[in-house]
Amino acid sequence: MLLAAPFPLPPQGVDPRAGLPKLRKPWVERREAKGVHASAGVTQMALARAGIISEEMAFVAAREGMDPEYVRSEVRVGSGRSSSGRGSRGWPVVYW
Repeated sequence: MLLAAPFPLPPQGVDPRAGLPKLRKPWVERREAKGVHASAGVTQMALARAGIISEEMAFVAAREGMDPEYVRSEVRVGSGRSSSGRGSRGWPVVYW
């Protein structure tokens, strides 16, 4: 009989010294190739206010079954917050 661990198990097949794969890296590289850099203060909210649906917003919309424009509008006004903004290391997480 297999009992559940009292804590989440780490991802299998991942070297803890190397860390998780940088799955957002291509998104960030494409954005930076267009001259949009997080170091310049460009956040998900700034992109949303400029009318831009980032790849992170599109991912969240697809994952949550929402329209990307709705996600952008919620991030724009601060109702939806994505952890995939400047300095984030993980996958996009939206809190509603």
